[in-house]
Amino acid sequence: MNELKSYFSRNRGERVRIAAALDISPAALSQWDRVPSGRVLDIERLTGISRFILRPDIYGPVSEVITGQGVSSNKVA
Repeated sequence: MNELKSYFSRNRGERVRIAAALDISPAALSQWDRVPSGRVLDIERLTGISRFILRPDIYGPVSEVITGQGVSSNKVA
């Protein structure tokens, strides 16, 4: 959740936009200690923050693999 809070700090106004996209209030979004499991994929889609970072307890840790076209994140087996 720290990554999401950092995202909101860096991107003013996004909390309101994302809350609207999720059909919840910005206050409800602010109360999350961690992203609810049913909202992880939506938050990933809306923010670009990987599900592996948002909820490693569900999706597992992140392994960054350097490719010829940049960095991609893959789940570690």
